[in-house]
Amino acid sequence: DTAARPRRGGGRPLRLADGLAVVVGAGVLALAALRAARVPITCDEAFSYLGFVSAPIAEAFSFAGTDAANNHLLLTVLDRLLFSLLGPSELVLRLPVLLSFAAALAASWLLLRGRCAPALALAAFLTFAANRFVVELFSLARGYGLAVGLSVCGLVLLVRSIERDLRPRPAVAGLTLLVLAALAQLTLLDVWAAASAAFLLVALRRRATGPGGAARS
Repeated sequence: DTAARPRRGGGRPLRLADGLAVVVGAGVLALAALRAARVPITCDEAFSYLGFVSAPIAEAFSFAGTDAANNHLLLTVLDRLLFSLLGPSELVLRLPVLLSFAAALAASWLLLRGRCAPALALAAFLTFAANRFVVELFSLARGYGLAVGLSVCGLVLLVRSIERDLRPRPAVAGLTLLVLAALAQLTLLDVWAAASAAFLLVALRRRATGPGGAARS
């Protein structure tokens, strides 16, 4: 029930993997930012913008009707806030998802590094970061990308809590991010439920066995 703790140090291979991960992460983030700024607004984005982001506030919190699936609530709220500060544009519309991509890239590498061989960690990171579908997902104003980014960050914090004897702060922060992910896209409720159940099972097992792993009398 204990996640593998990151190994300290790692020497030159890990430092090299760190450098390559930073280069790759910066490159794909720049590509996603370029797409977010240059690609014309899509039909789905326009539908969400007209129906919820630019609509009266009461409609932004409404889930009535057949078009409610296009109301990705957390993204709608963030876009309304950003539009009031920065004005409307494709980049501003997509900015919350783009920022979640930056967080997801950093969190995914933190989750991988030190928990397996540097080459394997880098290969797994490249599989996620350099995937063309992932880059497209995080360069459009859709709740799916925002939800995935928040979920990755939340899961990393839950793992950190487990590794640190169930410290409450990262656990609360991780579960909060998973709730926000569900608000960004309701289909992520199953991720929140599964992660919460798994964390609860680990906590109960730790309480039964004690920190050292031996069963309590």
